[in-house]
Amino acid sequence: FFSNVDLDLNTAVAQSVQFFIAGFDTISAAISNVAYLLALHPEIQKRTYEEIRDVLQKTEGELSYDALQEMNYLDSVLCETLRLYPAFARPITDNRFLEASVGWRITERVFMN
Repeated sequence: FFSNVDLDLNTAVAQSVQFFIAGFDTISAAISNVAYLLALHPEIQKRTYEEIRDVLQKTEGELSYDALQEMNYLDSVLCETLRLYPAFARPITDNRFLEASVGWRITERVFMN
């Protein structure tokens, strides 16, 4: 696949580092935003903590994929954080209408989070 690409080692390394940093930056921003929102909303922080504690008690402290799947409230907190503070915005390429009880019309060339 890449045999036809003229890419020297320095460029390949630079691109790899760029992808790594970009991924790290978005994750660290998301974690910072979660911490900020949990600090603003102690009742949500408490419920999130309790869910994590309860699941880890059931799994004897093992944080596995299955344990994470049980943390529905944590998932909701993460999704809401990413809704409020998305990693990036994208331009809408054509007119859209959000039907689900919102009734908003979004025109072309508007940036959406």
